[in-house]
Amino acid sequence: VPRNDTCPELPEIPNGWKSTSHPDLIHGTVVTYQCYPGYALAGSEILMCQWDLTWSGDVPKCDEGNVEHSRKVITGTRFNVGSTVQFICNKGYVLSGSSLLTCYNRDSAVPKWSDRLPKCV
Repeated sequence: VPRNDTCPELPEIPNGWKSTSHPDLIHGTVVTYQCYPGYALAGSEILMCQWDLTWSGDVPKCDEGNVEHSRKVITGTRFNVGSTVQFICNKGYVLSGSSLLTCYNRDSAVPKWSDRLPKCV
């Protein structure tokens, strides 16, 4: 018999992974999505199982860390903690967001980027 007190199972995402705050997807459960280094999360990082047993948003995706109309300056050959990626917009484009992203380790969790990918508009 399918349970009627849980949210539907959320999919795994390519180039990233999810962690769940509670094994049963009951109301109040939080699912956190993260991307592998070199990929940027597009969409909501955290989804919550709501009272009506629907998720608070759509499943995000992990895009390769490329910004249209820009070039990247990368320190380090691998995206280790402390390495940075700087985005420089092509001529005629203006950067919206943070130009410098740093890979950092928060509370011994999995390394993350310090900011979302910028845009060149």
